[in-house]
Amino acid sequence: MRKPVELTIPPTLDPVHAALLREHHFETAGRVEFVMRGFAYDGMRVLYAIANPSATALVYVGDSEVARDLKKRLKDHLDSRRMAGLVEPDSLLFVHVMVTEYMMLDRFEEETGRLPALNRSKAPKNAGGRHYKVNGREAMEAAERRRAPTKRAEADAPAVPVKAAKKKPARARNMVELLNASGAPPKKRKATKSKRKPRSVKVTLLC
Repeated sequence: MRKPVELTIPPTLDPVHAALLREHHFETAGRVEFVMRGFAYDGMRVLYAIANPSATALVYVGDSEVARDLKKRLKDHLDSRRMAGLVEPDSLLFVHVMVTEYMMLDRFEEETGRLPALNRSKAPKNAGGRHYKVNGREAMEAAERRRAPTKRAEADAPAVPVKAAKKKPARARNMVELLNASGAPPKKRKATKSKRKPRSVKVTLLC
């Protein structure tokens, strides 16, 4: 289960903005460039607030959407000319992870061993095609651990030499091709005598 990150507010931030972050239970995600490189919030539905580079005010509040997770939203903001100078890679980011149906069902199954009586299945509806289990990093690390023994076994396995196929003689190959094309064995050609006349030799005697 994911553990919430502590909210750390710089003293330079506007007191009213800081109070709003505390009221809505935000957590400090870190600099925008740090979040873009990591995967702590992959597959999660989040509400986020971005401070300006000097960390004196919150300049944008948004939330992730289906097929547009936090990383995609941040990339759009960094590429936007309208936000240039206010949203930069070193801007401080605050995040509130929203409790979703999938997260609640996952915890319910973890505690009771099964889903509620009327729930048939659970599916992350905001993962954008990457189905992580609550915390994307935990799922990715678990997948790497499962793949590691297979990779080691493949590396330790002795290489099996592959024998090169012997080429058939040209005459045999031609016979097979003709047989396959017509369905009958090819006819042998009769040897023909050459009709060329022998060359005459002229001899001159010197007396």
